[in-house]
Amino acid sequence: MGRNPRFGYITVTADRELPFLEQGDPIKAHEFHYWDCACDEKEYAMTAVKPVGKRSWPCMRAAKNTVAGFPHLYYGSCPRWVQRFAEKCIAYKSVQEGSVI
Repeated sequence: MGRNPRFGYITVTADRELPFLEQGDPIKAHEFHYWDCACDEKEYAMTAVKPVGKRSWPCMRAAKNTVAGFPHLYYGSCPRWVQRFAEKCIAYKSVQEGSVI
């Protein structure tokens, strides 16, 4: 196989409001894969950018409270992601228990 263009360190940025990020929020990641989704570009929720060369491509899909894709996210680089994830977990738990926070 030739060189994989989707390998290495990247920064992914939210293209719109997402469950754990606001539009424009970045989070660092690492990506390694040999497969691409045949999705329409409008289906992607984030943009990946290589730190060297500034190559970019659409990545990650989102629906309801799920964000999924090939990048392995480094949560330590984005405290907002961690905070919003925890808030959604707490809110979900209280709905399941029938209480209101």
